[in-house]
Amino acid sequence: LTAAPKNTISLTAIPPRAGETGEIRVKPGQKFQTTIRVLNSGDQAIEIESFAKDFIIGDDGKTPIQVKETVDSRWSLASWLVISPSRQTIPVKKTASINVLIEVPQDAKPGGHFAMVLHQPAAGGISTKGASATGVNQQVGTLLYVVVDGAITESAFIRDFGFKPNLIESGPATFFYSLDNQSDIHLRPLATVEIYNLFNQKVGQVVVEPLNVFPGLRRDFSGTWPVTWGFGPYRAVLTVSYGSQGKIATALTTIWIIPFSIIIAIIILLLAIITGIMTLRRNRRRPPSSPDATSASVSENPPASYPNQSETPSA
Repeated sequence: LTAAPKNTISLTAIPPRAGETGEIRVKPGQKFQTTIRVLNSGDQAIEIESFAKDFIIGDDGKTPIQVKETVDSRWSLASWLVISPSRQTIPVKKTASINVLIEVPQDAKPGGHFAMVLHQPAAGGISTKGASATGVNQQVGTLLYVVVDGAITESAFIRDFGFKPNLIESGPATFFYSLDNQSDIHLRPLATVEIYNLFNQKVGQVVVEPLNVFPGLRRDFSGTWPVTWGFGPYRAVLTVSYGSQGKIATALTTIWIIPFSIIIAIIILLLAIITGIMTLRRNRRRPPSSPDATSASVSENPPASYPNQSETPSA
């Protein structure tokens, strides 16, 4: 007997993010059309449905999370999108195209608006015999970052920059900070931390992994200075570059590196050396004792002489 082949469902959204630069710039009242695609790399034809959802970015700064309900948000985009076709069948190993029409309201607020176009197997659009539930429920999507032209505010602030702990015995040293995005658009800041020693010499530099920070939100960042050992205070300078105009935000902090174990070991060694030297000197100053010296000292004190008892004392 030959086992029946297992059905597989595999969809891929192309591109993962629309726009040549990762965003689409539009004007209020404009209509803009873009095309996205879906690849069926499974082993059977599949009928898909496509739809738009607003999204936010998860705590890791990378993962988009769809907003389940339609919201009237300052950053909403899904209600502006017209998807065509919204349902179609993709043959095996073939790619289907979907047109996305962006109808920008005349009163659209300048700045960022965000949505994703999702694709999933349509109900009854595939044979589920032998297919896993994960595959049947698979969703893939393309992110749309739309920026409406106008008076756009770009402003960000660094919060709580420091090392934890800020007193260490040896490396590595971990630093943290938050970036508060008060802009009208999302930011993907580029940040570096430069380390200087007590003599103002640069001894290290760390490039922080860039993460998306959505408007009105604060995102936590962290990094590691791979120092092995050191001594004294070190000054850390954080420089964050963000926005289309390359604005800069900076912050300073200090970390102390004191190798307590090495210092204690050196002190113990010095005490042992000093004790040894003092003991040696004390032994050299003490005069040597010998048997001859003892005999001589005894002979120097002869016994007392007594009068002869036979002699008669004079009158």
